[in-house]
Amino acid sequence: MKFVRSVHSEAAFSMGLGLLSVLGILFLLVGVATAKSFDSQHFSADEVLESFGFPAGLIPANVEGYSLESNGNFVLRLRSSCRFNIPSAYPVRYSSRITGRISCRRIRDLKGVSVQALFIWWNVDAVSVIHDDVVFQVGPVSESYPISNFYEKPVCERRRIELPAFDYLPPL
Repeated sequence: MKFVRSVHSEAAFSMGLGLLSVLGILFLLVGVATAKSFDSQHFSADEVLESFGFPAGLIPANVEGYSLESNGNFVLRLRSSCRFNIPSAYPVRYSSRITGRISCRRIRDLKGVSVQALFIWWNVDAVSVIHDDVVFQVGPVSESYPISNFYEKPVCERRRIELPAFDYLPPL
């Protein structure tokens, strides 16, 4: 069997090696970027969210702290549970402890966030950013909203304290 060496095959071979090395560097950078370690003393929860491609307004302003592991598992701690309405959407409730797994433009295995629809509170399982939309997944159902709805931080509703009503007050 006779192999023919040509200038074209050498150029294609070196171009292929160049492309492979560029792809290798990109995969290495992506791996480092997704495995980067965030320290809650140096980075705010908003900065971490934005570095993964999410708008900061996805979480309320009452963040107390967070922890993030290199595999993307996180715990977000709020000062208290929080309830608010997404503009043109449903009421949302955040518990004081939220967990999940974050990656580029996707949060999955989410616990501690629920949305009210048809008078029932449903757990939000995942959140992703696709183009200019934020997509919430509740079981097999998903709903998308413009990312502009999440540019501003949501304000938690004040808790109402209801006192029992007395028709008659006993004499003192």
